[in-house]
This record gives sequence, structure tokens and C-alpha cells, in this order.
Amino acid sequence: MKKKVLLVLFLLLSLVSVFVGAATLVPYQTADGTNLKYRGTQQNVMIPDEYIKQDTDFRAVWISHLVSDFPSYSNETQYKNEVQKVFNVLEYFNINAMIFHVRTHNNALYKSELNPVASYYKNVNFDQFDPLEYIIEEAHKRGIEFHAWMNPYRLSTSFSGTPEQYAATQPGYNIASNPEMILKSGNSLILNPGEPAVREFLVDTVMELIENYDVDAIHFDDYFYINNVDDTHTRNKYNTEGLSLGDFRRKQIDLFIEDLYNTMRAYNLQNNRVVQLGISPSGIYRNGSHVPLENYKYDENGTLTYPLSSNSSGFAHYDNYLYSDTKKWIDEEWIDYIIPQTYWSFEQPVAGYAGLMDWWNMVVKYKNVNLYSGMGVYMANESSNTYGWKSNVDEAINQVVYSSNLEHVQGHSVYSYKHLRFAYDKNAGMPMLVNQLTKVKEEAWTEYTLLPEIRTYDPVVLPGVQNLRVEKVNSQNTVKFNALDGAKFYAIYRGENNVTFSTDELIAVVGANEAVISYTDTEVEGNYYYGVKAISNTNTLGTGTIATEGATFYTVDFYVDGKIVKSYRHDEEIILPEIPHKVGYDQVEPYWSITEFGEITENIRVDAIYTINKYTVNFMVDDEIFHSETVEHGQKVTLPESPTKEGYNFVYWDPSINLNSVTKDLEVEAIFSPKKVFVEFYGLNNELLKREIIDYGTDATAPEVNEDSDYVLIGWNGDFTNVTKDTIVYGIFVPRYYTVRFFDKDANLIEEVTVEYKNAADAPEAPKVDGYKFVEWDRDFSEIDSDLDVYAVYEKVKSPISCKDFGLSFFIFSLGLALFVFIRRKK
Repeated sequence: MKKKVLLVLFLLLSLVSVFVGAATLVPYQTADGTNLKYRGTQQNVMIPDEYIKQDTDFRAVWISHLVSDFPSYSNETQYKNEVQKVFNVLEYFNINAMIFHVRTHNNALYKSELNPVASYYKNVNFDQFDPLEYIIEEAHKRGIEFHAWMNPYRLSTSFSGTPEQYAATQPGYNIASNPEMILKSGNSLILNPGEPAVREFLVDTVMELIENYDVDAIHFDDYFYINNVDDTHTRNKYNTEGLSLGDFRRKQIDLFIEDLYNTMRAYNLQNNRVVQLGISPSGIYRNGSHVPLENYKYDENGTLTYPLSSNSSGFAHYDNYLYSDTKKWIDEEWIDYIIPQTYWSFEQPVAGYAGLMDWWNMVVKYKNVNLYSGMGVYMANESSNTYGWKSNVDEAINQVVYSSNLEHVQGHSVYSYKHLRFAYDKNAGMPMLVNQLTKVKEEAWTEYTLLPEIRTYDPVVLPGVQNLRVEKVNSQNTVKFNALDGAKFYAIYRGENNVTFSTDELIAVVGANEAVISYTDTEVEGNYYYGVKAISNTNTLGTGTIATEGATFYTVDFYVDGKIVKSYRHDEEIILPEIPHKVGYDQVEPYWSITEFGEITENIRVDAIYTINKYTVNFMVDDEIFHSETVEHGQKVTLPESPTKEGYNFVYWDPSINLNSVTKDLEVEAIFSPKKVFVEFYGLNNELLKREIIDYGTDATAPEVNEDSDYVLIGWNGDFTNVTKDTIVYGIFVPRYYTVRFFDKDANLIEEVTVEYKNAADAPEAPKVDGYKFVEWDRDFSEIDSDLDVYAVYEKVKSPISCKDFGLSFFIFSLGLALFVFIRRKK
């Protein structure tokens, strides 16, 4: 079991040691004897003084025709001989997983109806012999997982023609026959990750392989987007969210990984398989500086929120040009394992091994994704400066030793197979490489080990094997037992006085498709007990069965949460062990599923039965229960619908209370904030002048308006005081200038003037009219707010009487009077 260690180190020039279990942490010393510091700090890198043995350990190697790890297929005999050579090397180094390249460039090193057969397999007649099926069977016989390594997007790295020319070389059933599905940069071509049809094709490609071959995993490395590629036309079609180039490209890869994960998981659950999805990106996710481990931060889902980068300054795969958000895939648990290509040595100045692995170790801390480390042992044979790989014979073993103290690093994968082969063959031309891998073999990978459990699926615990027996012939013991449905492999244990199924007793891991499994233990002196545990598809150990030479023993195993806490042989007195206390299961007393044992004629599993606690969670609004829910211990609460409150917006339920894992009765208060409403002010031509967010029931402030040269704002068409809803108001504008016409009494235009809004018009001089006097203008023009006609108002003038006029009038009057009198007398 790995030990979780929290180190608080003061940076000293002298040596400082910290005990970790059986090992001691000491400063890492470079080849020249100086203490290695974390990049940019004076803090010593600390390493155990010896390898800390693990209960499980992923030990893998990448194997590819592309880098001359494996020759092309000539015939069946040649191929089988080469395969056996590979397994000789793998067994020597106690490797338990092989990552074998089956798709290098939109091709297939297997029988496919979707992809053309790779040139390496051009001589294969799949109807007579299937090379991939053979190597998978040979791996499984030895208890070695087979991971199918596929490059999803890569088409070519050396094609000088156009996408149309490349498409013309592809069969019509393959998606690359459509040039619209291809992106090109220089001589490199890839399938376009932004095309939905490409994603669908790649998922179909993977599923074709899974459905036809008994692979244990699908494995992608770090080839996603390529450098300097132009996908403008793709983004114009599909970037409906207005994402940046980087975010858009990362989303396209995310969509593929998520879709593939969902498809594979559904298939696995329907078919009782556990085909893993693994990723091996370049070693740096994003670059940053050193952050002490105690300062790392996580959210309520166990997702690392700080820091989001390792202590490094090299090429990072989050941004240009790969655009792969592998941390998100871990956080979402869309993948089962990740192997960052942390190929650099401890002393590499921009990406030291310790700083990188420390960060990755913390990324997966609360996630069910297994973390392994990619080992760049090829660098020991590079011509360039690879620092510790060239100068320190302990570089490889130091990486294994260092990782053995990181709680969440569960193994390594070596790049690549030919370097293992060089070490196996003791290649005289590569002494540094040979010595480094020899140290790994002799100091860490000394014996068989079990693969880590696959934690993204519920563990499958198989029962004990039946009819276990040991047949002794001379110095060999042959262990035989009946095959068990659902078993992936079988772990074989050996002990002198008994078998306790400890890792020290493990002598082999085997697999077979036959009804009776057989394993021969050679060169054995004396009598031994043998034990067998079936290993399920989740790499979970099953119930143990023990036998000795010529005898069968049945066991009674007491389990707590899938782990054996006590085991008895059938011929021992069985005493019920005490059931351990379990947090969250103390409301009801636990009990054993079986308490009485008669004659034991088979393996018996006894489980501790716990009754989980139940709690009440009340959701409160202003001290009143809004909603109540009963949940089990550790269960996540389903949040009720959002409550409403006049004048307020619901924000969230009290975030200080952990609702993801309930461990007691809870009251959770609703958190509200004053409701916000908006008021939008529009001007001329419906131009938005201002958008103001205000608290519910408060007043908005009208904007300052830059008045148009021809119009002026005189008010707003709506109220924006005590606002209780989203409101839109429009400015009321009137023309800035008006025409005022002045007319005389006969309606003749005197003068026409232009007047600014609310200003007074300058009146002209009223014309003189005989017998009349100008009195006034007929209307007010002191504050003009419209076009206006103004008429002059006159009154008639009464003229004064002169003496001359009076005399004439008197004469006429007298004459008239005399005439009147004369007429009267005549009558």
C-alpha cells in the first residue's frame, strides 16, 4: 500500500532525512554530488533511499512498427517467432502490460472494414491467420494486458500534395477519401477534429476493434491538432458560441473523448467487459512556477483548482498546437488512466521529473483515474544533452523510486520496446542504457506484480476457484483448477506453512481460455501450500482458495467492504471476528451474513452487513421549511427547485454546507440577493443610450444625452422610479429649429425667421396702415416649440376735428334745417 506523505521541508544546505515507512527520504543528489533543487527554488528534491514495494504496479512498454520496435509481417512462422522474442523480454523485466501500435496513420494492423490495412501487414491473409489475435492471446496467457495503441487523427507526415490528391489515394469506405474531412499543414495531414463526421468515424473505428478483438484498453498518445494548421472554414461553420481558436479546438477534442467514453462505457456494461480508455499526452499540461504541495486547492468535487500548471517552461499540450485539455478528461473521469510522457530527467532545467510528477500526482488525488509515468529511457542513447539520462546511471531507477513515494502514481511505461531489448541483449554499444534498465530490473521490478485496480468501474469480486489441486512430479508442482466465468487472469501464490495471499507470496499471474487452468512451478524442493485468486475485468482480486500437494482446502473468508479481514481454512475452528466500526453505519448494529457453519465443502464468503445511516436535510427559506429530503450517509442531495421571494433573486443554497456528501441532519438556508432589474434608455433612431442594472424597487438615473443638431430631448415616455420590472423607455425628441412667419393685417407675409427651440422670435417692424394703429402680434412667440404663424393686430384711428371742418359741417347742417322748415310750411 502506498503511503501518503506530507513533507514540510526547510531548505538547508546540509542533508535532511525524513522517514517514510521502511524508507527514508533524503535529498536527491546529482551526478556531481550537489543537492537538486526544485526549479526556481532553494527547496531540495527529496527521494526515498530505496524502492518502496507496491501491492500493485503498472509496468508497461510501448511497442511500435513505426520506430522499428517490431518488424513487418512476412509470414506466420516469422511473426510468431518475433512475438515470442518480445514476450521473452517482457517476462524478463516482469512487464504486465504492452501498449501495441495498431493504428499509426489512418490504417489498421488488424482486420478492418473501415480502414485500409497498414503496409506493415500487407502480406497478411486474415482468413488464414490473424496476427493481432495471436499476440493478444499470447499476452493473456502470461497475465499481460494488451493495450491497443491508436493514433486517431494522423494521416501522414510526409505528403507534399493537396488534400484532394491525398483523398484520391484512399478507399471510398474510409472517411479520408473526402478531402473536406482533412486539414493540412506543410507535409502533414490529419483528419479534421472539428468535423462531426470525423468524430463519428473515429468512434466507429475504435468500437470495431473492441467488438472484434479481446483488447484490454484503447490507448491514444499526444497526436491531436498539428502545428500551423488553418481550420478557419471549420470554425466559420461550427463556432456558434464565439469561442476563441484555442477554446474551439479544445472543445472539438473534448467532444470526441466524451463521446468515445460514453460509447465504450455503454458497451462494457452491456457486455460484461472493461475495456479501458487511456491517454498518454506530452508531459506538460500548462507551464507555471513552483507551488508548495500544502497550498494546492480543490473544489467540492475533488477537482484541483490551484495550481493549474506544473513547475515547468517547456512545450505544453493545453495550448498551441495540440489543444488537448487532459486535466478536464481526468476531472470528468472520461478516461480510465493517463500516462503523461514525463520523459525528462530529474536535472532537466525546464521540466524536471520531480516537479512534473508532483503536479500530476496531485491532479488525480481525488479522481478515479489511474496515473502512470512515461519513462523516456531512450534519452540515455540520444546525441543531444539529456542531462541525467546521460550523466547518471541511476536516472531510471531513481524515477521508479521517486514515484514509489507518490501516493497516486501507480506505475510506469517505458518508451520504447527496442530499448528494453537492447538492455535484455546487453548491447555493448549502449552501456548507459543497459545499466540503467538493469538497475530497474534488479532493484524494483524484481518479481511478478499485480495490475492496479480499474477504479472507474464498480469492482467485481469473483468467488474462489473450484477443484484446486497440486500434482507433484519430481521437482515440479503443477497447480490445476477449473476456469471461472468472468476471470481475466489468475494470481498464483505459494507459501511454506500456509498461504496468506500477501504480495510476497505471489509467484505468477496467468490466463487461459481452457476449461482447466494449469500452472507448473519448476525447481521446487519440499512441500508448499498454493493459493489462487481469480482476477476480474476490473483487476480486482477475488476470493482465495488454498491447496497443498494432493489436497484441497476450502476457505471461509470474512469480508468488509470487499476486503478480507479474516480467513479460515475449513479444518480450523471458526470464530466470528469483531465487525469494525464504520463511519456512517452506526444507527443500526452491523452483523455477519452467515453465523453458523456446518460441514464445509466449498469456499464460503461471509460479508459484514451494514445498514447505512439516513439523515434529514431541510431546505429553509426565512426560517420555514421549504423542502425536506431524506438521504443516506455520504449521498449527494438533489437540490429542490429554486424558491422565490418578492424583490429578491435566489442565489444558491448555503455553500458552506457540504451537500455532496451528507453525514448528519442538516438545515440549509436559501441565500437571496436583491433582485436586479434593468432599465434601458433609447434615443433617436432607437439607439441604446444606457442600460442600467438597479436593485428592485429603486430609481434609475437617466443618461446624459448628447443632443442631436436637429432635435432636442424634452423628456422620456415612461416612468423609471421605483422600478419593479425590466423597463424600456424612449426619449421624446422634438426638432431643434422652427419657422415663425409674421403677417400683416391683410395676411401678407412680412418676414419669415428661424428660431431655436424654446427661444424667442425676433419680431419685424409692423408696417404702417393709414387709419390704423398696430396694437400687437396675435400670439406669443417668446418660447417657440413649433412652427408658428403670427399676425399683426391693428385698430382704427379716430382723427381730431379742425375749425375749417367744423364751419363746413355747420353750414351744411343749417342748409338742411332751412330746407326742412320750408317743406313743412308748403304743406
